[in-house]
Amino acid sequence: MKKRVLSLFLAVVLLLSVVPAVSAEGTSYEKEVDGVYYQVYPAENKAIIAGCEPDKLDDILVLPETVDGCSVTELVSYALSYIHCRGIILPDTLTFIGEHAICSDEYGRRLFLCMPNNEVTIQQKYTLNYYVSYCFLPEGFSLSEECREEASMILTSKYVGYEKHKEYLDPGLLVTVDGIPEERLMMAASGMYRLDEKEYTIILLTDNCAVPAELDGTPVTRVAASCRIDDPTVVLGDNVRVVEDGTFDSRFSPNAIYVPDCIEYLPADFFPKKYTCTLYATSGGYAETYAQEHKLNFAPIDKTPFADVQENAWYYPYVCDIYWAGLMKGTTDTTFEPNGTTTRAMVVQVLYNLAGNEQAFGEYKIFTDVEYDKWYYNAVIWAYAGGICNGTSATTFSPNDPVTREQLAAFLYRFATLCGIDCRADGDLSKFADQNQISGYAKDAISWAVGAGIINGKSPTTVAPRAYATRAEIAAMLCRLLDYIEANLPA
Repeated sequence: MKKRVLSLFLAVVLLLSVVPAVSAEGTSYEKEVDGVYYQVYPAENKAIIAGCEPDKLDDILVLPETVDGCSVTELVSYALSYIHCRGIILPDTLTFIGEHAICSDEYGRRLFLCMPNNEVTIQQKYTLNYYVSYCFLPEGFSLSEECREEASMILTSKYVGYEKHKEYLDPGLLVTVDGIPEERLMMAASGMYRLDEKEYTIILLTDNCAVPAELDGTPVTRVAASCRIDDPTVVLGDNVRVVEDGTFDSRFSPNAIYVPDCIEYLPADFFPKKYTCTLYATSGGYAETYAQEHKLNFAPIDKTPFADVQENAWYYPYVCDIYWAGLMKGTTDTTFEPNGTTTRAMVVQVLYNLAGNEQAFGEYKIFTDVEYDKWYYNAVIWAYAGGICNGTSATTFSPNDPVTREQLAAFLYRFATLCGIDCRADGDLSKFADQNQISGYAKDAISWAVGAGIINGKSPTTVAPRAYATRAEIAAMLCRLLDYIEANLPA
């Protein structure tokens, strides 16, 4: 099971292959494998994980059991420092972990760690609590005798393992997988799953409490009662039908749950805390009835709070989706102004949020009109560095200018390309009488957007590239972009 690893979004797990290095017998030497440095001792038939280059590491890091035929037995102090991985699978040959051997580059990052299927000695001062959010303990994993008294310090408080691990772990915080064949267990960046016939049940949720719709084409349909959830917002994937009793109890109750239309059962023993929980779902279904019965707030995601967005308007479903996804807000609590415009800075900020970016940049003077203390500063610097946007001149970005239709198409085109998608400029522009008005930088982008169904003409014969994009058009194009990315992400 440790060899079966999935990444839900962009992470790709690569098979590690090592070409043996030539060295004098008995002489130790350093060897790099996929960004990790090993000190190899041929005479002792062992290799030590000694350091790394964080920027070279995979999103899910699978460490090999051997390097040049020598067993990887030790992970020394600070060897994996300031990494930005989301998951690490330690080799089963590992028997020793040094003090602070794993350090995330960001406090609070949800790092998933698979321990060795072996007895391990961990230095007493070593703690996972600050750097690792979740652990998987294979059946053969155990702590050496000298470590067991400090188990609560050296292991995170959220883990999946077997009944045998209760002898040195808090049994109230252990999700047990006894009786489940290893081939039915699946690890992913988003958590731990159990395969039930042709469907998955999630038993440990790690990725910001968002349950994916599927894993490798197999739907995720159930949330187990033992599932560890510690986020105030829970997003149930589009295929979840059942959330078992006991999932929300006295140790945790969320204050927001996004519920799919296919839901058939939510916990009978929902345990609200002092705050009130809100269910977000389509009106008229099981979730609304459940909310009424449990005295919870209900927010109908098939409706909007905007008086100026009528249900018969062509953009109504797009505004609904983009509003409830948190990507666009109203101009007031009750108005959206669908025919109004949006600035360049606002669009770039939406893409920055969509990418899940929380990166803060130092003070760069790239554009004279983008000041360090502005709310859109990080988004503009990120978009410029990633090639998503250019300035309106060599020194200006014009953050407060309304975005044009061709600018918007260019932003989305480059964003999709940044996601690793081969965006082909194969749309037919010959039907548009104003195609010659498209700026040179935007021609491929608009051709792609037309071919991908992301942008339609302003009329049957015009594309209006330099007209300002309305807020309704932006909502529609963003929704279509999300569908396009989901359908075209590389495997």
